[in-house]
Parts: sequence; structure tokens; C-alpha cells
Amino acid sequence: MKTNTKILAILLFISVLGNILLVINPENASKVHNLAQIENISKGESKKVFEIKLLDTKITGNDRENVSYETWTIKVSNVSNEEQTFLTRDFVLIDQDGRKFSPMEVRGAEGFNINPGLETEYAIMFMTPSDVLESYLEDTTGKSKVL
Repeated sequence: MKTNTKILAILLFISVLGNILLVINPENASKVHNLAQIENISKGESKKVFEIKLLDTKITGNDRENVSYETWTIKVSNVSNEEQTFLTRDFVLIDQDGRKFSPMEVRGAEGFNINPGLETEYAIMFMTPSDVLESYLEDTTGKSKVL
């Protein structure tokens, strides 16, 4: 009976040691991360891989409901090997003071698909909160907003 207990203790020790090495080894850690990504994809979530460049175009205005907005034109490139869905709701405009401007979804389509290796230019309208209208839309100091 003591021999069986010793053998079980040794096997348990080897098993625990193997699990510790699995966690410590960065190569195995990336395998675990990749499994998590595969699990997310199987739940209907896609991994988006884009290259986005901000172009110089900016238009400021008001819509029919008197909501102030800023329009920024960006170039979106699909750098993955699969078709990707670009969603405008995933973007937030952040100014130099860290304030966030949400995208407006008034264009009818909130996103589109881009085939691998292709790029397109797209304009996103961001709502400007009323409490920052004076300091940001009429700012003459030259502060720029950052995407």
C-alpha cells in the first residue's frame, strides 16, 4: 500500500510540475491565447485586422436635429487574409484632453466588408458634445483632434 501511495505522489508531482512548466513557457502561453481566439471566433466574433490612416479632410457642421458633428475621412486597408467587416461604431475620436466623441450612425450603413489586400476611404461623423462646442469648434489656438 505504501508503494502505491508513493507512486501516486510521484505521478501527482510530475503532473503538477508539467502544468507549471506549461504556464511558464511563453510558447505554450501563446498556444493558450490562440485557443482563446479560436473560441471567440467560434462564438461569432471575428478578429479584425485593419491598417487605418487619417486623411487631412475635416468638415464641421450641424445636422437637421441640430446635433453638431465633425467628419473625419480615413483610409481603411484590410491587411488580413480574409474578408473583414469594418464597423464605424468601433471607432471613437479622442481629443488632446482625452475627451471621447462617439460616431454618428446616420449614414444608413454602419459598416461594410473589405476583401483582403484592398483599401477604401471612408468618412465617419463624430458627435460633438454640447459642453465642448465653444472650446473645440471655435478654438483658434490650433489644437488638433487625434483619431
